[in-house]
Amino acid sequence: MRTLPILALSVGALVTLCAAPAAAQSYRTHRFDPAPAGDSLFGIQSPITSGARDEDFQIHGGLLFDYAYNPVTLNSELGTEDRRSIVSDQAFLHIAASITFWDRVTVGFIAPTALYQAGTSYFVDGDLYEAPEGPAFGDIRINAKGAIYGELHGPFQFGVASYIYAPTGERDSFVGEGSVHGGVEALLGGELSRFYWNLTVGPHLREKDRLAGTALGPSVGFGMAAGALLGERKQVQIGPETKISVTPSETSSRNTFAELLLGAKYRFAENYVLGAAGGPGLTQGFGTPDVRMVFSFMYTPDAHRDRACPMTTPVDSRAAGDSQ
Repeated sequence: MRTLPILALSVGALVTLCAAPAAAQSYRTHRFDPAPAGDSLFGIQSPITSGARDEDFQIHGGLLFDYAYNPVTLNSELGTEDRRSIVSDQAFLHIAASITFWDRVTVGFIAPTALYQAGTSYFVDGDLYEAPEGPAFGDIRINAKGAIYGELHGPFQFGVASYIYAPTGERDSFVGEGSVHGGVEALLGGELSRFYWNLTVGPHLREKDRLAGTALGPSVGFGMAAGALLGERKQVQIGPETKISVTPSETSSRNTFAELLLGAKYRFAENYVLGAAGGPGLTQGFGTPDVRMVFSFMYTPDAHRDRACPMTTPVDSRAAGDSQ
């Protein structure tokens, strides 16, 4: 299969790069990772991305904006409930592009930039935590995904994805690790008439570190989504999605990330999709906001859409009468 050699190379590169030496501290607390361009959800990868009907490849691309309120808070003293917002506001613009080959393999990148950040610097237990100021470039993500089983718009799909982050972000601005990091995911999903579902699970490999006494490091992530497809051609999609990340080492509420988004997408002019989502954070983990809002605009052709939702052809009454 064409899928397996490409995935093997990407996973091998991930293991090699993650073994490289890294800086002593990593401050990347921005935990919203958009799905690759061409996928149907906001933050959860789909097993299959649409390719082209008559060509070997299809290009997808667009922009995604996300805003988080209170993504990084600390207690004024360890063990107290007095929250201090080190990062009170964080707004990111993500530029995404992907290429899908043969309906089975997708490769791409996502380049994030923090357009606006605000917060207040505080001393906590004698240590100064400085709030970020101004725009900052984040860690670029390189994606590779292969569909193992199923067809686009089919009831059951299975795929495997890998991703690598290059250390292009500013560590002291809470947007970069300062080292290469990444992971792999198993992807499940499908469509049943006007219902869709997705499940993902996989590890995220990163250097071990501590922030305000909390252990940070390798984690295991889970994603779930389900919803409805509305309209004559299923051009409207609406439903919730949630992502959870758990740090197995010294697990606590501060290194457990979870949030919920309720989102909707609308396909128009055949090849363009607008999306909006919002929802609360579900834990107090670093990077989990009180509220997150997401907006997206994507160019994402779906060459198989006519087979999934054929249009009804009107019957000419005069022609019908003549045939009788």
